[in-house]
Amino acid sequence: MTTIIALKGRQHSGKTPTLRLLEQVICNKYTESVKILHEKRDIGCSKDIFVVLEINGSLTVGIYSLGDYADAIKANLQTAISMKCDIVFCAYRIHGKTTDAVKSFESSTIKVSLIRKIYESDKFKQDLANKKQVDDLMNLAQL
Repeated sequence: MTTIIALKGRQHSGKTPTLRLLEQVICNKYTESVKILHEKRDIGCSKDIFVVLEINGSLTVGIYSLGDYADAIKANLQTAISMKCDIVFCAYRIHGKTTDAVKSFESSTIKVSLIRKIYESDKFKQDLANKKQVDDLMNLAQL
């Protein structure tokens, strides 16, 4: 079964920095046993990423941070699923077509968990919130 853990939040709420930090934390935690299977960075004119990591030769984790466009979310989630990802982390906006795109993957073989992005207006507090949220995501995924 694939699990999609979708981080929802408004524009500029820190979804991409949180998911980029998540990738760093996973790579640091599993330094000796992580392999990059797929990698796209700085998608478009932003700092968005789409990576697929294999951990210990048995667990496949996808991370996709561009959550602005429903068609792109669908296409990239489908790619992650076709690459046999066990867990996929992604971002999406809090309402509209992007929400529908993420929810459309819920099925008997795919579990979708929607997680609200913690937002702080102060940059220092936002950085701390991002770090805490990464810890929460790691725990939720049992990584």
